[in-house]
Amino acid sequence: MNNGLTLEELKRQYRRSQMYRSLPKEFSERTFHFWRQEIKDTYGIEIYCDRSEHAYVYRIKEDNTKISEWLSSTISVQQTISNNMSIKDRIVLEDVPNCNYLQEVLTAIKQNLCITFTYTDYWGEAKRITIKPFFVKMFRQRWHVIGPVYDEKFNKSLKLRLEPDESATIRSYGMDDRISNLEVTNIEFRYPSMFNPAEFYSENYSTIKLPAEQMKTEAIQILVWAPQNFYLRSVPLHHSQKEVYTCDEEGYSIFQYILQPTLDFEMELRSHGDYVEVLSPSWFRKEMKEEALKVVNAYKGYDRKTLKTPLPPEYEPRK
Repeated sequence: MNNGLTLEELKRQYRRSQMYRSLPKEFSERTFHFWRQEIKDTYGIEIYCDRSEHAYVYRIKEDNTKISEWLSSTISVQQTISNNMSIKDRIVLEDVPNCNYLQEVLTAIKQNLCITFTYTDYWGEAKRITIKPFFVKMFRQRWHVIGPVYDEKFNKSLKLRLEPDESATIRSYGMDDRISNLEVTNIEFRYPSMFNPAEFYSENYSTIKLPAEQMKTEAIQILVWAPQNFYLRSVPLHHSQKEVYTCDEEGYSIFQYILQPTLDFEMELRSHGDYVEVLSPSWFRKEMKEEALKVVNAYKGYDRKTLKTPLPPEYEPRK
């Protein structure tokens, strides 16, 4: 539609679509304009009228933001699968974790209202938390709500930027079964106009971010052997990824990242096994080496020897 379609051309395309076969009903110009507005409100996609030509031509307004690209891709995939339900048993999908309270959180974000919820960690400890929901982020098909812990002394501030003390309280909470009894409160907060969620996480791998005094941003270089280097070229680990050296003869590449080497990034590198070797910084290389030795020792049974309750005989590894 970016090339532009008149209303009559749109109607002809509709008659040839799967939707018309299941619901053979013509639509009026008034109906079209109603759905134009609905599409804009729901998906953020604007269909505008170009009157520069002899006829009124409708086009989709270009929007290259990530959320628009993601929505467009999701809608396209959804429509493609819907048109091929006759072979649904041959379309295999990933299990997607339940996302609790997404609508409530987004409502609170739009209205700048604090949310309160019970958060239960993996060890079963539950506590009641109240935060200012600044934004949500999806990472590996799991939604997280992110924002600072509510504190009345910061809530009266009219500053455009976030106070350093309040910035240190920003936390990420996975919106899965660990969150329960979520409520949107009547407590309003001011969202700092100079705060940018993308910039906030620009030097982080996922949703883990440590204060600068705990961990500084580093230039991290890794050596990656084929075929894993081909994979990283097509699916970068981070937006800062650069391939700084390539040796096709020996079958390896060196990639560089500018980020905080937090535990989540370390786990990602370890998941690639011996295809990935950290070259620098030296402290991070040493840490990765020590973790690799722990894995070797685990397979030697050193950890199992310290168990007060040994493994049941049927689960003991065979030599």
